[in-house]
Amino acid sequence: MLILVTKKENIIIGLIFLGSIILIISGVLGLTIERNLEVEAYPKFEQSPNNNLLTLTNTETDNPPEFEITDELIVEKIPYNPNNPDITIDYYKAFLEKNPNHPETPAILTATGNLYMSKKMDYRTAASYFERVIIEYPNWEGAKGVYTLLSMCYEELNDYRGKTWLYQEIMNRFPPDSQEYQFAKQQLGLN
Repeated sequence: MLILVTKKENIIIGLIFLGSIILIISGVLGLTIERNLEVEAYPKFEQSPNNNLLTLTNTETDNPPEFEITDELIVEKIPYNPNNPDITIDYYKAFLEKNPNHPETPAILTATGNLYMSKKMDYRTAASYFERVIIEYPNWEGAKGVYTLLSMCYEELNDYRGKTWLYQEIMNRFPPDSQEYQFAKQQLGLN
């Protein structure tokens, strides 16, 4: 009898616990969805005067904003529109054209590659930016993360030659006892 009571109590406690988790999750989801509806990435709708139709309000301008390219990279002044990554990409390209030897060049190249990869799903172009960082700026402090980004691009492109080159490059660049070296060696089947 004691065992049955304990099992029933455990079941009741479990159900109460599960119910409270469901309430918490639904509350968090409700707040997240409500908050995301106000983000500019979502289209804006207006109700027509006769209240029967919803029409999409144009939030984009036909003329892209003009931007000033300075000699200094100021993060707050970089134009960004989540609906149009080309604005930021064009800014980065113009900045690098004006300042080809800027100390932040590898970071800008990486950011440009990230935009092509994550916003435009253009893995071939993204890979070219990441390759440039690895080849031209191998000692840059952020280069280690670029290997991963480039690997992801080659994976999406099913680029066997690119992956082979990358893993060989990693083995040339990192010491044999490093995780990077061991991973590249494994990927090349050299274990």
